[in-house]
Amino acid sequence: MRYIELNPVRAGMVGKPGDYRWSSYGTNAEGKHSELITTHSLYRKLGGSDGERRRSYRALFGLDVDQGTQDRIRSATQTCEVIGN
Repeated sequence: MRYIELNPVRAGMVGKPGDYRWSSYGTNAEGKHSELITTHSLYRKLGGSDGERRRSYRALFGLDVDQGTQDRIRSATQTCEVIGN
C-alpha cells in the first residue's frame, strides 16, 4: 500500500500522498468518500473500526519503504513474479 501511495511523492508530482488526485490515501487515511474506491481486505484487517483502520493506515506512512524493497517490487511487477509470503 505504501509503495503505491508513495509513487507520486517519489516522482515529485506531489508533496504527500493525499495530494495526488487519484490516490486512495484520502479515503483510507482520512475517511473521504469516493465512488471509485472499494475497501480492500488487507485494509479491513488494520482495525476493528473505521477510525482504527484510518489511524493504522496513517501510521504505515511513518515507515519508509527502503530502496531494496522498492527495487524488489519494481522487478517483480516488471517480470510478473510474486513476492512476499
